[in-house]
Order: sequence, then C-alpha cells, then structure tokens
Amino acid sequence: MKRNLILVLMLFGLFNQSIKAQSPILQKAIQQLSAIKNVSYTENRTTKDFFSEELSKEIYDVHVSNQLMENKRVELFEFSTTGSKLVFNGSSFLRLQTKKKTYEIDNTPDPSLYQREFMFGWLKLMQKFIANTPGKVKMLADTLINAIPCYHFKITEKDTVINKERQYSIYDIYLNKSGYLPVRTKKNMRGVLSKGGYEVEGMITYRQEQTFSNYKVNDKNFPDLSEFKIPVDYSPEKSEDEKPLLAAGTEAPEWSLVSTSGKFLSSRELKGKVILIDFTSTSCVACILAVPTMNSLHQKYANTEVEVVSINSWEKKEAVLKFVKQHKVSYPIFVDPKKLEEKYNVSSIPTFYIIDRKGKVAASFSGYSDKLQAELIAKIGEINK
Repeated sequence: MKRNLILVLMLFGLFNQSIKAQSPILQKAIQQLSAIKNVSYTENRTTKDFFSEELSKEIYDVHVSNQLMENKRVELFEFSTTGSKLVFNGSSFLRLQTKKKTYEIDNTPDPSLYQREFMFGWLKLMQKFIANTPGKVKMLADTLINAIPCYHFKITEKDTVINKERQYSIYDIYLNKSGYLPVRTKKNMRGVLSKGGYEVEGMITYRQEQTFSNYKVNDKNFPDLSEFKIPVDYSPEKSEDEKPLLAAGTEAPEWSLVSTSGKFLSSRELKGKVILIDFTSTSCVACILAVPTMNSLHQKYANTEVEVVSINSWEKKEAVLKFVKQHKVSYPIFVDPKKLEEKYNVSSIPTFYIIDRKGKVAASFSGYSDKLQAELIAKIGEINK
C-alpha cells in the first residue's frame, strides 16, 4: 500500500513538473499574443468535413484588429478568398463578391463563427484551458514546421469511450519559438452529430489543419475596419425571392435520371404509380436523419404501386456512393446533373414531394421531424384509397 502511494506521489510530482515547465512558455505566449492590436496573415486551410473523406483546400487573406468601440474591445476582421470578401465592422457583415462586384449587408451578424478560427480564437482557446483545466494541456517535443522551430502543445478537450465508441476533441497548436505566433493548428474530432434534438446515426469525424504565414503585426497603417467603405463600383446583390413549393394539383415536372447503381428511370415510366420524391444531399444533417425513414418506406412499399425516389442535385456519383455505404442506404439515389430541384422550387433540403397516379403534385414537405414518416404514410394512404 505504502509502495503504491509513493508511486502515485512520484507520478503526481512528474505531472506537476510537466505543467510547471509548460506554464511559463504558454503564459509568455498568451501575454505576447494578447498585446497584439492588429495582425494580417495568409492562412492555408485543409478540411475534412463531417460527411465524407474528401478534403477541401482554401487560401485566405486575413486582417484582424482589436479595436476600442463604445468603451469595449471588439474584434473586427476582413476575410478574403478567391472571388469573395467578408468584413465585420463591429455591427454588420459586409459580404462582397469581388468578381461580380456586388455586395450584401447583414445587420444581424454572428462574428464568433469566424473569430474562433482566427489567431485570436486560438489564443482564447489556450487561455480557457490554462485557466480552467491546465491538466488537459500537454507540451510535446519541439518540432519544425516549414523549417520554423516550433513549440508543440496538445489540448485534449475530450477523449472518452461511450457505448464502445471512442469520442474525442483534440487540438494541436504549433507556436513559433521566436515570437509565439501560431504556425499551424489542427483539430481532430469524432463523436455524435445532432440537429434540432435528433442525433445522426453512427460516428462523425472532422479534421481541420490551418497553416499561417506572411504575418504582419501591429501595422501602423492598418485600416480602420469600423470605417470600411464598399467600393463605389459595387452594386447591391440581387436577392432571389424564395419560391413556394409546387402546389397540390400542379403538373409535376418530368425527369429521367440514372441511379448510382446505373439504373435508368423516368417519370413517364412511373405514370399510374404514386411517387415519393426525396431531394437530398450528402452534406446535410437533416438529410442523414431522414435516411432511416426513407429506408423504412422503401421496404414498406417494395413491390407495390408506390415508388420511392431519392434525387441528389448537388454532389457527384462518387460522393453519393460513399454516403450510401456510410449510412446504409437501401433505396436508390439518382444523381441529377440537370438541377431538377430548380423546377421543383427546392430551396432547402431535405424536401419531399408525393406525386399522384396522374402525375400531379399531391403534397410537399420540407425538412425533417420525427412525425415525417407518419405524415408521408398518411398522405400516400389517402391517395391509395
């Protein structure tokens, strides 16, 4: 017993020494970064999204400043990539399409969605864990990133096993040993994704890597972003009014499509049948939530006069095939390169249409709820009476 106690105390002592060793470096880094009034840099971002293994790569030009506005510090920013620019001036989002030379003003912005990805966002993350749960911060061996000597810190926000599934949120931060500016950051997450109180079946993974370069700190000529002016040769973005879904009794637009398995199908072939159409996407949480409902309906109406058709107008066949495998989809999904959703006035997904035996719209439904399956069955039942 005494021996075990000594071992525990030794391990605790080593743990404390580790925290003490990293604390001065992190405290110094936080102190240095907190003193920055403005910063400009280039960010290369690689993201693996929640729903596929495909990687997206973007290059951003970022300008961020901590400005005093009405006696409080506000983080303003200008965030640009190819063809677009987003400016937060302290009260509004100014969205500019630089190729089309158009703009849009949003007076109810949520800047935090962007701010947490910026350099100051990572600073706040470090401050939070050092202040509240320093044991979750681990200093690893120094390393080189693009030939730059870096300190390497790993923050394990969560790493646990629930129902035999590992779930985690882990962040890696690489700080330049000269000046403490972030050189690279990584996010690795695995867990359950939910929307509106509903959980997506299975585990979802997310990875993101940001590499920062071309820093310019405390520039005396940094622009006052609170005074950002829209260029005079820009015109307001013309908003397209959202069209209502096709009304009951409307002749349903015709279509001919090929499924991911190579099956050809057209609406003309299905005349005389009731058709349930589902407009879906691989990158939509509500669409994933609807998969069990669609699987159930496909099984229920197999070998009947009701046809279940799912249409994806947004992704390529390869992405849809991965979606089918990952989420155990049992019904056919048809890839639509002709943008059929426009003819059906689909502005959000998932959207469902029930087409009667005469080829006319009987009902339409938008979004997902736990009542969806019952509502679809009830409407199909009315038509089949």
